[in-house]
Amino acid sequence: MVPWRSSSILPAAVFISALLWERTSLADTEADVLALLAAGDEAKAAGNWDAACGKFREAASLSQGAGVLQRKITCDERDGRFVEAVESVRRILALLEPESPRRTDFETLLGALVAKTVVLEIELTKDDAAVVTVRLDGATVAPGTRLSINPGKHKVVVEAEGRMPAPFEFEVAPGETKRLPVSLGPAITAAPEAQEVDTAPLVSVKPIRNVEPQPGGGSHPLLIAGIATGGVGALGLVGFAITGGMILSADADAAAACPPREVCSQAGIDAVERGSALLLPNNVLLGVGLGLVAVGGALIVIDLATAEEGAPSPSVAVLTGWSSVGAVVNLPF
Repeated sequence: MVPWRSSSILPAAVFISALLWERTSLADTEADVLALLAAGDEAKAAGNWDAACGKFREAASLSQGAGVLQRKITCDERDGRFVEAVESVRRILALLEPESPRRTDFETLLGALVAKTVVLEIELTKDDAAVVTVRLDGATVAPGTRLSINPGKHKVVVEAEGRMPAPFEFEVAPGETKRLPVSLGPAITAAPEAQEVDTAPLVSVKPIRNVEPQPGGGSHPLLIAGIATGGVGALGLVGFAITGGMILSADADAAAACPPREVCSQAGIDAVERGSALLLPNNVLLGVGLGLVAVGGALIVIDLATAEEGAPSPSVAVLTGWSSVGAVVNLPF
């Protein structure tokens, strides 16, 4: 076996395989383009221009042949995309021979399409901003240069460091030449610093009411409070009297059911327990009733004493805090 023969066969095989793959790929692409053109022509014949142009543009993304580009030019001109149509015509002219009889027709078409495009010049008024970006319909452009755009509505946005974006919207007609002055947006102001919140407990004194003496009578809050307090105390004393009577009745039942030196019956035992259970509520009602009656009487006396002509009026204030509430009564002593 000759060594040089085996070493030269392998590269040759790789080259042939790559060539066959490239030819197969080109054949597949050409078949796809022909299928798209056939589908587009069929849709165009049926009057469905949207579907036809979609097929033609898809075919143009796979092939830049003159027949494909010519169909795309028809769609672009129909849709007002004159800039794209001009680019396609220039590609066809680059493919044609200088002596081609079709060259004159495409040069005429190119002139007609260029006349329908819009010439835009963006004039930027720039101040101290270091970096300025100008975007036309989302694409970055250089201000001060002449741009070819399609007719219709457009939007220019001027952006700069430390400035708010400045939008400028405009609309142009076919063949128009427009000069658009633009400027920077307003400066971005720094956000105010957050202020510290005082978390110390809040204590405030809020006067509720000062009782002013009124000629011929007037408001008497202490008198009303005294009567109410005394009334509650009186109810306590009534409860004391009722429970006292119940205790006496239980004692009488216990004495009848428990004769001296004899064993008490169950009824006597129940009577003793009932009387014992009533002793604590009876004492509490007595103490509360007497205390509230005394407080109510004191409030009534104070109100009557301050009702004299020229006497200073009492005032009530509430002390409020985060966790407490208190009341203060200023008495005229």
